[in-house]
Amino acid sequence: MMDPLHAGMGPRPQNFHTMSLGLLVLLPISMFLVISFLMVYLSHSAQAGIWLAVILFSLISLIFMMARKRNTRDGPNFWLNLGLLCFLATTIATILGIYNMQNHTSRYWAYTGQRSYSNVLPSEPALSHIDAGTIFFSADARLDVARSAGYSSGEHIFCVAPVLGTAQQSVVHYWAAGFDCCRTSGNFTCGPVTKPEARGGLVYLWTGHFASPHLDDFRRAAKEAKRAFGLEPSPDALFLDWSDDPDQSLQAFWNDGIHFFLCSVVIYTSFSLAIGSALHCCRRGSPRTKLEDARLTY
Repeated sequence: MMDPLHAGMGPRPQNFHTMSLGLLVLLPISMFLVISFLMVYLSHSAQAGIWLAVILFSLISLIFMMARKRNTRDGPNFWLNLGLLCFLATTIATILGIYNMQNHTSRYWAYTGQRSYSNVLPSEPALSHIDAGTIFFSADARLDVARSAGYSSGEHIFCVAPVLGTAQQSVVHYWAAGFDCCRTSGNFTCGPVTKPEARGGLVYLWTGHFASPHLDDFRRAAKEAKRAFGLEPSPDALFLDWSDDPDQSLQAFWNDGIHFFLCSVVIYTSFSLAIGSALHCCRRGSPRTKLEDARLTY
């Protein structure tokens, strides 16, 4: 019985096996690449387009799997193999893409949608910078690690240290924050606290998909600082991931996302080449395929 790819079309071309191998290898790789690319570059603006591509590729995979030869019981089936490889590529790309979005690229896009403030006085109300993604404080700002505090919750200790200026403050509007980098009695070591050039950081977001789940714990840690040192935390206080270069910290999310994307493409391409070639060789080496090749060559 003739292969469905060439049923009713006469003899197979001389490069038939090259064409079938190319489909088995290149089509799944192309699907993987497209979905992974969309997950990186459109996660912030067109998620509907991403899921449309995932659904479309899944349907194409199912169509291939349903286009198998009739009454074929011995040996691999070209269309079934192609459909399975395409579906596998779509599934793996979606899983890895979601991981990359949640941990890298979407965080980058979330912060780029926020404002950046520079030369901020520690005495300025936090409410005036409530839309901040990054904050750079004025030259007289300092991180008072001597009056830091920690709050223990579950397996973690949530740590805060006040950002103060030279002027006397009755309310602390900004706090450097982190977890598992202090003791409940203080000793704050979250970020480059000993570097004099460190005067800012990324704000722990309080709205949107990437709102920090630890804000309530940071507020409780700030209340511990109030009990210990009499520091009054602002009800609108902002908490920052302290950094000597907030812009570089933000760029690191993007760099990590691109690195993950490239590594996943390289690894999957190698995997697809190996699996596609193995399936093609198994199919070509089956007795039925050899017989069909002999019949259709003449």
